[in-house]
Amino acid sequence: VISWGIPGTAMQGLWMLSEAQVNQVIKYVRSIGTVKEDPVTGDPLKGLALFQKSNCLSCHSVKGRGSNIGPDLSGVGTRRGNSYLNEMLVEPGKQKIRDEEGFIQFLVIEVKTRDGKLIKGLRVNEDTYTIQMKDVEGRLYSFRKDNLASIKRIPEASLMPSFAQTLTHEERQDIVAYLLTQK
Repeated sequence: VISWGIPGTAMQGLWMLSEAQVNQVIKYVRSIGTVKEDPVTGDPLKGLALFQKSNCLSCHSVKGRGSNIGPDLSGVGTRRGNSYLNEMLVEPGKQKIRDEEGFIQFLVIEVKTRDGKLIKGLRVNEDTYTIQMKDVEGRLYSFRKDNLASIKRIPEASLMPSFAQTLTHEERQDIVAYLLTQK
């Protein structure tokens, strides 16, 4: 497939690559999208109970249940590993998810209207002239940029709270164990 492509699709053949180069491409492709298997010490059933008690579905969704303010966690167990999920519970703004063009998804922004109203939420869409966002209650807003007093992008921020102080290490491990079952 790498050497000759797939006829009728955008996958062109790379016939000019040597066998060693094709093997390098194969090795690279197999490495992307894999999740490092870290040992899981938590209890997924306790994690589910804590996930529900912590009201995670008020921002996230799992298999069609919940909200769409934060990332959908359906299938998160196939995309993320133990270390990543633990880090998100402790420092949720540290790592950013980027789309195909490299733009930060779930970017926290603050807009100030000309009448002084301050609205904080997540950027949904932005172009040269407009910006759309949703607040923590899920209300959608659309603004013409020239009608705003200011737009502040806060890439290091997250609307998700840190659970470093509110949950013990064991409780966070339980939630991670639950999330890793979502495949």
